[in-house]
Amino acid sequence: MTALNLYVSTCRYVLKADPNDQSTWSELYRFIPYLRQIFACSVCGKILQNPKCPSHNVCQHHVCAGCLGGKMRIKPQCSWCRDTTVFVDSPTVRIMIMCFRKLCDYIYNSPIGVQLLSESSNSKVNSSERTNLLSVILEVREFKDDY
Repeated sequence: MTALNLYVSTCRYVLKADPNDQSTWSELYRFIPYLRQIFACSVCGKILQNPKCPSHNVCQHHVCAGCLGGKMRIKPQCSWCRDTTVFVDSPTVRIMIMCFRKLCDYIYNSPIGVQLLSESSNSKVNSSERTNLLSVILEVREFKDDY
């Protein structure tokens, strides 16, 4: 699944979700952290700052402009993106990250965010999943880009 497809699917889940029925937004526990992973730098692991990607588009590995040339955290190593001279600016990824940030703002300020923060005792989701989702939402909301 591409980043764009995952983002659109996540938006659909958020917009269709009923805050009073956790089963309608349970996929967010999976999709939001997965989006965070997709938008992570392959070198530093943080959310991409001024993303660069290989011009050949064979692999989906991205790095921050400041991390270009650093050792990637990919196991096994990717033979397609070993040559950092083929990395170019990726304005599309940068825009998608900003959209992801807006989505996290929306979730946080929505009734779903209120439910997540309240940690109701009758939750069907374990606390580590809830904590992970909230930490990703908060991290992405705080992300600043100099775009």
